[in-house]
Amino acid sequence: MIRYVILVAFVCLAACSRPLSENEVEMSRVLFGESLDTSKVRVRAGIGVLPLPKPEPIPASAPKADPRKLPKTICDRVAQPDRKWTFPAGFVLWNQIYLKRDFYRDDMFEGWPKSLPMPHALLMAHELVHVWQWQNRERTGYTPFKSGAESFQPGDPYYWPGREPGAYLSYNFEGQAALVEDYICMTLFVPDHPRRKEIEALITPVIPVDQLADALKR
Repeated sequence: MIRYVILVAFVCLAACSRPLSENEVEMSRVLFGESLDTSKVRVRAGIGVLPLPKPEPIPASAPKADPRKLPKTICDRVAQPDRKWTFPAGFVLWNQIYLKRDFYRDDMFEGWPKSLPMPHALLMAHELVHVWQWQNRERTGYTPFKSGAESFQPGDPYYWPGREPGAYLSYNFEGQAALVEDYICMTLFVPDHPRRKEIEALITPVIPVDQLADALKR
């Protein structure tokens, strides 16, 4: 009986997660090369104990969004003041990515390479950096506890422009993920951003993000 209960529990938990989609695997390979084992990654919604959300169909009569010109500053990170803790849009425990149900999609990189859903793609890329940090922990020193603790310290852990420049791995864990996120944003939307090449040169010796620019011919 106990074995049956355990088996049912495992089956239920398996239904609460999914592997990376084909687009997510392809995008991960572009960003991380062979340094990320995508077969180990699982994606969950919320705290991961409920079945994954079902996407709501978009009616054919739904109005189309008009294209708009994005400001050149769209990728510029602004320091956030200290604030009360709220449930994050995403977090990582080892190889498990947990996404807030409002942000979850069956394919966080749907449309790659012609288009990407926003802000979902940037969020997913950010969380994949944390998985990369975990899988390469002998090099990065990453643990979920150390990364999570950064959000309870004074200041904005994502605001990498506010610290002295240094080697990529000298930045805090959230800063490392934010750098990759911002590089992707600049490559997609502001390829002539004055800091894009600087960030690319900073990250590429550790994570081959320059492959993204090559893939998009930027």
